[in-house]
Amino acid sequence: MKYSRTLNLRFTGEKKLISPEVNEPERTDNKQWRCGLRCDGIHPKTSYVYGEDEIGSLYDCLNCIGTFFREMEKLGYSVWSRLPGDFGGFTFGMRIEDIEETNNDPENREPK
Repeated sequence: MKYSRTLNLRFTGEKKLISPEVNEPERTDNKQWRCGLRCDGIHPKTSYVYGEDEIGSLYDCLNCIGTFFREMEKLGYSVWSRLPGDFGGFTFGMRIEDIEETNNDPENREPK
């Protein structure tokens, strides 16, 4: 089974929709747990994130997506779900104050 979410991506004024996909956790031949992730348009090849069990691999995979989106922001990209600056809802490990600060930044406002 795959899980996905449609998000907004903006770079240099251009906006498009992206859909990161996460595969359900699977056990590998050497008895490790992993989740696959990919996103057409920005990361089309499946990458794997490993964890000590099913929940660990899923959590680490979702956290990896959030980290990837935050790093993309440093390069001038903006990824959001509801409001610019919300990182598509992948805010694991972030303080609420940091999220609010990003949402209130005028550069993260949707162009009219």
